Amino acid sequence: FLWQEGHTVQASALDAKNDAFKMLEIYKKVCRELLAIPMLSGKKSDREKFAGANSTYGIEAVMKDGKCLQSGTTHDLGQNFAKAAGIKFLNKNGEWEYGYSTSWGTSTRLIGALIMTHGDERGIKLPPRVAPIQVIIIPVAQHKDGVLENANKIKERLLGANIRVELDDTDSSAGW
Repeated sequence: FLWQEGHTVQASALDAKNDAFKMLEIYKKVCRELLAIPMLSGKKSDREKFAGANSTYGIEAVMKDGKCLQSGTTHDLGQNFAKAAGIKFLNKNGEWEYGYSTSWGTSTRLIGALIMTHGDERGIKLPPRVAPIQVIIIPVAQHKDGVLENANKIKERLLGANIRVELDDTDSSAGW
């Protein structure tokens, strides 16, 4: 179980809230643009929020069956944890003040969401931005003059365009 987590301390309540929203947007962007996972996001209820937080926001991955999987959270912790831990800073007036903190995280649960979103009984079809191989070239009738050579030229052009590609140049039947 791997966990990505961050904590910040800000000088104002507004800065802390903005930081929590910023991370929520980053998580949504990763899920939408890299992982191609449909997401719902929003504020958690008081029962669901992180203990001690002023507010908690989350992203929920929408699975094929319509169920949601919590996939990341951000928390506006206000001064609650700063007061408990004695986290202070010297403000502009030269006075000590408790900071306003945030916390945010996601985990390998996103890998599960990726598999449940893009997988089925036949396997997984990863979105192009995270797939280790984006294109597989399968030359048909490669024993004929020029077929394998042209397949290699296509492979080189794709590699030149930063596309992850493999060429099946085995003697097996096409797609074996």
